[in-house]
Amino acid sequence: MPIRRVLLLLGCAVAACVQCGCGGGVLGTGLHIGGGGAVRIVSPSKNVELRPKLVTKIYRHGDKNTADFYLSDLSEEQLLAWLRGTDTDASGNLIHIHMFLRPKAGRTPIDYTASNIAITHTVIAGGVYGIYGGGGFMLPSGKSGAKSMGGNVRDASLKFIRGSDGFVDLVEAAVFSGAISAKRDDELAQQIGTLIAAAGR
Repeated sequence: MPIRRVLLLLGCAVAACVQCGCGGGVLGTGLHIGGGGAVRIVSPSKNVELRPKLVTKIYRHGDKNTADFYLSDLSEEQLLAWLRGTDTDASGNLIHIHMFLRPKAGRTPIDYTASNIAITHTVIAGGVYGIYGGGGFMLPSGKSGAKSMGGNVRDASLKFIRGSDGFVDLVEAAVFSGAISAKRDDELAQQIGTLIAAAGR
């Protein structure tokens, strides 16, 4: 039988199983991989909860309705190095939230059952990674274009999309909730977005 080890992701991320030549490990239920972060990713079916402690929190202004948020428990330097492929040992999370519509009372739904954001959550586990995607509703705080902007997300849906060779999904479907706040940095956000697209991640 193949020997597996459980990689607990640095800075709180999901777990991944990869084949190696060391002792095996098994994840039980009720796993909390945490760092006390304001963002929570919960898998009801697997009883797994992730709370990344975000240290990189930036956003890029699009127009009055749109903005792109990039959030990670990796530093800016670590994140860029992983995206460029120069750091294959990084472990953590990269969350991209694209707001495509700013809700406005009387014109658009202001309800957590509505949808105005798309979310991509990449779990990075050393040499492997998995991508989860979905959407939900964010009630923004601040205006797109300001020095800082944030919002509240409640029970947005995520599901496993794909992973690199060796990544084993232990979350399946999940819900994403939390309060986010980010500083405006169009240049860095554009750089991150370009690297993500170029790497196919």
